[in-house]
Amino acid sequence: MEQALQSCETNGDALSEFQNRKIVSVKNFKIDTLVFTAGFVPFCNVPVCRGNCCYWGVYVDVKERDKILAHKDLILKYMDETQPKDVEQWFEKEEYDDPDFPSGKCVGTNVYNDKCAFLTKEGYCVLQITAVENGMHKWTLKPFYCCIYPLTFWEGVLTYDDGHAEDLPYCGTNAKHNHAGPVIEICKEEFIYVLGEDGYAELLKIYEEWKRENSNK
Repeated sequence: MEQALQSCETNGDALSEFQNRKIVSVKNFKIDTLVFTAGFVPFCNVPVCRGNCCYWGVYVDVKERDKILAHKDLILKYMDETQPKDVEQWFEKEEYDDPDFPSGKCVGTNVYNDKCAFLTKEGYCVLQITAVENGMHKWTLKPFYCCIYPLTFWEGVLTYDDGHAEDLPYCGTNAKHNHAGPVIEICKEEFIYVLGEDGYAELLKIYEEWKRENSNK
């Protein structure tokens, strides 16, 4: 899990850069203007990337873990031979205090066969598959930080997960040839999931003003 997230506390240069960027406010959220400039691919093309962003697992709120485990029998029906059928292998044992999670505590998903325990051999999330196949919203069982990627919260600020993106050859920071536009424009669904439609509309207005202010720079 160490590769999945880069902590401000262990990366002084990254923290300094983060603190120097402009932060805007929408509703009760602080948002890093990096989402106005960072590029992203037009959509998640799993047949191409094989779910590369999921390989290292993710930190989930302990309540999300409990919800997933409550649906374990259903989830097991959709797991393939590369995934652990022993639910004790789904999550790490140690919990961590983290204010960027609603409960204040998080736990990592386990890496199994060199990928997240919930990633199928084709690169799809079995939690999303389970939800869709059973008439739920596609993100009902999926951890919050998986749903909103490439967005993340860092020190209470909604931002682009550039630390994780450095390791992603298809959609990441070193794959600008694949990018179709800035995160703010590409990731509409993810922003709405966090901010609501009204919040996203408000952020777009701020973005348009930001573009005008920076057009001659």
